Order: sequence, then C-alpha cells, then structure tokens
Amino acid sequence: MKIRRYDLTTNTTTLIVPEGAKVLSVQVVGGKLSLWVLEEGGAQALNKTLTFHVVQSENSEVDRNWVYRDTIVVGQFVWHVFQEPVRLTKGEGKPIK
Repeated sequence: MKIRRYDLTTNTTTLIVPEGAKVLSVQVVGGKLSLWVLEEGGAQALNKTLTFHVVQSENSEVDRNWVYRDTIVVGQFVWHVFQEPVRLTKGEGKPIK
C-alpha cells in the first residue's frame, strides 16, 4: 500500500484512482490544497472516478448526494470539501455500464 498526494482546485477536481483507494485527508501544504489517498499496490482491473467540490463557506450550493470530507481554514478563508458518489471505471476512466 502507498499514500499518494493529489492537488485539488478551489472548484471541481476529478481524479481517477485504483478501485480500493481510500481518501485519508485534505489539507493545505505550501499554499496548495492537497488530498491524500491510500492506494493498494499492484495493477487493478478497475479504477474509480472521484470528483471533489471545494466550496466557500458563505451562500454555497451543496448537492444532497455529496459526502462531506473536510473543512479547510487558511487565514480569513474557509472552504468545505465535498465528494460526489463514486463511479467505477475501466482502465483509463471509461465508465462501466
């Protein structure tokens, strides 16, 4: 198993990770919003697509199906990180029907 770091934007970020990957944490490091994921070693036949939304604290719309992941505070700025439901994909991100 290994831990990988992915950069998030302050809007929407979509990542393709191995099926068994688990989201660990979201933090700011060196001024960048980062997501850490625990991934199992070895090749996997299936991947999953993770889509994250980073929204500001005031007057932001949040879909009821999104899962809350974390709140980030940097100085006077506050962001909330949400994840859409997981979609399984084959190989390079083609959805499974």
